[in-house]
Amino acid sequence: MAVPAGREVRHVTKGQWVVSLGHPNGPRDGRPPVARLGRIEGSTKSVLRTNCTLVGGDSGGPLFDLNGNVVGIHSRIGLPISQNIHVQADQFKNDWDKLVAGEWVDKPASATKGGGAYIGVVFSDDEEDDAWLKEVEDDGPAGKGGLKIGDTITKFNDTPVKTVKAFRKLMESAKPGDKVRITVRRGAAVLALPVTLSKRA
Repeated sequence: MAVPAGREVRHVTKGQWVVSLGHPNGPRDGRPPVARLGRIEGSTKSVLRTNCTLVGGDSGGPLFDLNGNVVGIHSRIGLPISQNIHVQADQFKNDWDKLVAGEWVDKPASATKGGGAYIGVVFSDDEEDDAWLKEVEDDGPAGKGGLKIGDTITKFNDTPVKTVKAFRKLMESAKPGDKVRITVRRGAAVLALPVTLSKRA
């Protein structure tokens, strides 16, 4: 859902009340979108974190402030389901305008590089976001190791990973051929997957 034309996107602050709309478990005839009240728990330049409850089927729905402005678009359901991620509406609109103009939105390089080691994934452009996977190369080290789109990396070997930036930093000391253990959160499951890093072709 795009930001309504002519409506300015408002800045949001931690603790601010917001309302999410969505279709839990998918749309149903005769049932309007379900509304849930919550608060902003944090934000970066491109994402918002709220405690508005979201479930499967709500993704893509709007997040409103109490003045009726669209401030976010539901992106990822957290664990627990009261910890959720929304794309900031202005970021969404900027990306949408680029797509309409035929421009690249994501960086075309589909890899995380550092120290010569290659894993073959694409993260969020926001370095302070958690390390969730937007893309995974099927034939890359991550894909061969069992990582999937939507996974969130939480550990690199025994080191906790809280942001994309932290993961990139750990990759800087890795070398092609290193066998590492990548722990990911996938829905309600936590998996430790063996990955053999390679050299970028």
